[in-house]
Amino acid sequence: MNKNIFAGFGLDFNPAPAPSTAKYTVNASAFKGISFFAKGSGTISVEIPTPKSDPALGCVNSTATPCYDVSTKVITLTSAWTQFNLTWANFAPNGFGHTNEILDGNGIGGIKFESKPTAPAAFVPYDMWIDDLKFIP
Repeated sequence: MNKNIFAGFGLDFNPAPAPSTAKYTVNASAFKGISFFAKGSGTISVEIPTPKSDPALGCVNSTATPCYDVSTKVITLTSAWTQFNLTWANFAPNGFGHTNEILDGNGIGGIKFESKPTAPAAFVPYDMWIDDLKFIP
């Protein structure tokens, strides 16, 4: 059996106060997207969860409309700090569920950064750094 091997980090924009585990969304449609500096090795997926992709935000998983098809942009890292300016149009679902979702900044639940190998056999050590994350006005 293949194992799901990855590392990641991120933030929820509007979590409920503890002890609740509920999550909510924010409307960031007044912004064009996100900007950040990154460095490291390999590729990372920048993911923006929404109610159409994240069960914690309201997605109801079914065969016809599976959850977890998060709007994603894959970027390649280098050893030098590089600025990435990603507009909402740069993000697209992975293609196994809500492929019709068009991200516009409204109803987003957070930002996640994940490094995933293509197969367990391809797993090699990697390094990822993110700094100066902000919305693009």
